[in-house]
Amino acid sequence: MWSIVRKRSLLTALITAVACSLFIFVFITWLQFQANRDYEQQQKMQTEIFLASYYEIYGNWENAIDKLQTAKLFQNSDIQIWSSTNQPLWPQKTVDHGSDEIGNRNVEESRRHVLILNGQVIGTFTGTFERESIPVPYLMIFSFTIGLLLFIIIYSVILKKERTHRQSLKKIITQLAFFEPPKHEKRQDSYSDMEQLIETKVNKIAERLYLLETIRKSMVADIAHELRTPLTVMRAKLDNSLRNQIPLELPQASLLQDEIYRMSKLLGDLQQLALAESGHLILHKNWFSLRSMLEELTSLLAIDSKESGIAVRLQSEEAFRVYADENRLRQVFVNIVGNALRFARSMVSISVSFESSSCIITVTDDGVGIEEEEIPYLFERFYRGTVNRRKEGNGSLTGLGLGLPIANELIEAHHGTIDVTSRWQEGTTFQIKFPIYYEAT
Repeated sequence: MWSIVRKRSLLTALITAVACSLFIFVFITWLQFQANRDYEQQQKMQTEIFLASYYEIYGNWENAIDKLQTAKLFQNSDIQIWSSTNQPLWPQKTVDHGSDEIGNRNVEESRRHVLILNGQVIGTFTGTFERESIPVPYLMIFSFTIGLLLFIIIYSVILKKERTHRQSLKKIITQLAFFEPPKHEKRQDSYSDMEQLIETKVNKIAERLYLLETIRKSMVADIAHELRTPLTVMRAKLDNSLRNQIPLELPQASLLQDEIYRMSKLLGDLQQLALAESGHLILHKNWFSLRSMLEELTSLLAIDSKESGIAVRLQSEEAFRVYADENRLRQVFVNIVGNALRFARSMVSISVSFESSSCIITVTDDGVGIEEEEIPYLFERFYRGTVNRRKEGNGSLTGLGLGLPIANELIEAHHGTIDVTSRWQEGTTFQIKFPIYYEAT
């Protein structure tokens, strides 16, 4: 089915072509009328000069008419000549016409042209002086042909512009897709649908930019706070030791080491995230048992979870090996499972399954859940969720919101994906999927 824009284009081209055809028809008809009028005036002037010259040469109309008859001039024309006394002179009366042919051809004096010689009227004449013109049917066919060609040309130009415009809109839609989370959308064919889609995407991008700008401003404050606190402690301890010339005691040195570790971890996370996002993160892949790694990780996390009464369960179909960076994947699962333990009420479930050439790890908790409007921003840098969600968590949240973005980038580096589903006050499920074996070529 044609779109409304294409119908409008067809109608525009048709109206333009019809208007041009009518203009061409009227213009050519006017040109023929002007040409016929000029031709008629010229012929009348030449005929007037010719008859006056004949009259002057032969002295009277009788001799002039005889010469015209002998020369067989005006035999095939409808020219009629009268004397100054209104006597018919040409054409002459013939025996074959049983009636006065001249009398039957009398023309009103008002339509006659006067013959003047040396300032005296010597007679009058009349006749039809028309040139051969293009017949109206042929003129209409010619105008229709020109109009059809114009219609084809105009419609082709409009279609080309429409195609170019449509490609531009699709290109814009494709480029806008990079600025928001991908989702399945029905194909847009009409201009109105594409323009509405672009408007929707631009509005979403504006909202996201506003959120990112807010996060950026708070990020600077958070990083400054995280760095200022350990630096202040270290400076105070060192200043006191140097001023009083007192060696640092072991507990104080241990405290300084903890602060240095915090700063190193923060800077390491930022550097790791930057490398992953730029595609320069180096992966050291090898074959290892995913189930064994998860069992070891679960046993370590279960020690801390027992204090809060949260059970950690691992379900795996079989023990199979994957080709990946074990340390990077361990970091991913520490972040995901650690978040689940932080918000769970009583249980965290980890399941491992095999599908085609990929493995799927699902981490589910029965915690407070995540609000729907928060899900698209979980993997943004420095996004720490709403105040309500942070209050609902077990313990205080001291992180800067880098854990999930790093986990997402590490999984994408393994050509995998992380999907999140959640219901508020019911729980959250993270599903991690990546290929068992993938070797970059």
